[in-house]
Amino acid sequence: MMRQLPEFREQVFSNGTYKAVALVASVILWLTILGRKDAVMIKDFNVEFLVKQHHIVVKHGDNRIKMKVKGPRMALKKFSQIDESIVINLNENGPGVYSVRIPKDGNLDLPFGVRVLSVEPQDMKVTIGPQKE
Repeated sequence: MMRQLPEFREQVFSNGTYKAVALVASVILWLTILGRKDAVMIKDFNVEFLVKQHHIVVKHGDNRIKMKVKGPRMALKKFSQIDESIVINLNENGPGVYSVRIPKDGNLDLPFGVRVLSVEPQDMKVTIGPQKE
């Protein structure tokens, strides 16, 4: 048993320089990853409404929304390049006035790591009427 103790000490304390460098590198990487903060971005999107054939959206407020998202910078860069409109399906609705809730994710294919914080406005007032020929 006593003979194993010096061998153990030799293994622990040999190559001390390499072990110290590895420890410092590990701590730096750990602090870098732990300290990484997500960025926040706000982007405007157009909203389009799908309605039944022979119907049109007669009147609605501003057709733009502001989406506030949070995530890693690289994912937000991909998000900023999204050039899609948010499409709301109103095919089930006939003529009339409706309050339409905007989905929080906007039915968009968001890059991995991007989380939606808020959508403004959350509801839009839409008037659907028959299409005049």
